Amino acid sequence: MGTAREATLSLSYNGKNATEEITNRLGQMTYTDVASGETDTISLVMADEKQKWLNAWFPVEGDYIEVAINQYNWSKPGDNKKLKCGKFLIDDYDFKGPPDTFNLKAISCPINTDFSSTKKSKTWNKTSIKGIASGMAKKIGISLVYDAPDHKINKQEQSDQDDMRFLFGICESYGLAMKLFNSKLIIFSEVEYEKKKAVGTLDKSDCDTYELNGTLVGIYHGVSIKYTDSKTNKTLSYSYNESKGNRILKVNEKAESYSDAEIKAKAKLRKANKEARTITLDLKGNTSYVAGTCYNITGFGKFNGKYYIDRVTHSFSDGYTVSLQMHRVLSY
Repeated sequence: MGTAREATLSLSYNGKNATEEITNRLGQMTYTDVASGETDTISLVMADEKQKWLNAWFPVEGDYIEVAINQYNWSKPGDNKKLKCGKFLIDDYDFKGPPDTFNLKAISCPINTDFSSTKKSKTWNKTSIKGIASGMAKKIGISLVYDAPDHKINKQEQSDQDDMRFLFGICESYGLAMKLFNSKLIIFSEVEYEKKKAVGTLDKSDCDTYELNGTLVGIYHGVSIKYTDSKTNKTLSYSYNESKGNRILKVNEKAESYSDAEIKAKAKLRKANKEARTITLDLKGNTSYVAGTCYNITGFGKFNGKYYIDRVTHSFSDGYTVSLQMHRVLSY
């Protein structure tokens, strides 16, 4: 590489280098990195005038693709970075024409297992979130990265749900984020990640386009939950109202204890209030933008503050661009 500022892609298909074969035909690549609740995705749009994808390269079940974004001389000569997007299993494809075009979509979920496809009913007794996640990860042959407090689960019904939705539902009820990345099941505390120091600052002047959204109706000042104590069988309650306002979210959910009720109530309040202030920024491409990190936002008046990245979309078409979807960090 010389000293010119440049962004390129590296790709492998079923473990074999396919960079040249794909990039020579590539019209567009989109990589979506989601902090929690959805699988990461890769989509490729390629010319197929010789119909190789329609014949010799036709996808079969179990095919996978790995993608990395490379930056060279980005902020100055020698400033080189690489973002490994991970391993993605081929999920969907279609052919269009003329001209002959092949569209490929792949997801980070291990779709060659029943993790996200088979609905099950089961009762989980005397375990924990980490215990459930560890067992599921081992069953489908991926590793678990658990970066959060563990929570005991005395009894939990999995009723006609696939494992992925069931586990995500438990994580969400305790304010935990869950994602699949590069053959890993990752669970982390969104609250703790929002407390981390912002990795940088983004100003209005950095944006190609932007969209700011705020809402007042449906935003809550506090939360209250009623639960039945498992030892005394008495109905107890927990309330939280930091701003002393009068719009209170009522939660009806099972809780094992007072501390369990507090965690679940605040998780519900966070979920409801994430939409209070959200922003979408379209920027010049940069591999530094990663879902689950925070940036300080400036240049937008009352919208200024610390924001958490919920979703990053990296796009290669006419150049390299990114789009960030973010919510303002909450204090609870």
